[in-house]
Amino acid sequence: MKTLVLTAAVGVLLVSSIARAEPIGADDRLAIIDTITDIAAGADRHQWDRVRGAFADTVTLDYTGLWGGGPTTQPAEAVIRQWSAFLPGFDRTLHLVCNHAIVESAGPTAVAEADFQASTGSARRAGY
Repeated sequence: MKTLVLTAAVGVLLVSSIARAEPIGADDRLAIIDTITDIAAGADRHQWDRVRGAFADTVTLDYTGLWGGGPTTQPAEAVIRQWSAFLPGFDRTLHLVCNHAIVESAGPTAVAEADFQASTGSARRAGY
């Protein structure tokens, strides 16, 4: 199975000159898409073990289309702590993921990009 680095873009068309990924088999491609699904659906269902199982030890997140700035890289446990503290503040969340693309692939490592749209129910905590 390939290692995954997830980059998510919100409402942004990314155009780049990234070299084509070396061919990847259908089983590996589906495993990468399943991994991305585990992150989104696991977060929506507050299944933090499922989310953690989908992450490598270090995670790169790209929310530049949402908040500006640049991508951040941090330990998976830090991402889980942040998400598990934030997401339960909503009645519900729904992360829709599409446009999966394997943009780099070499040996046991792959880099995938996907676009996502997140929607939330009403917040239960003040300030959200």
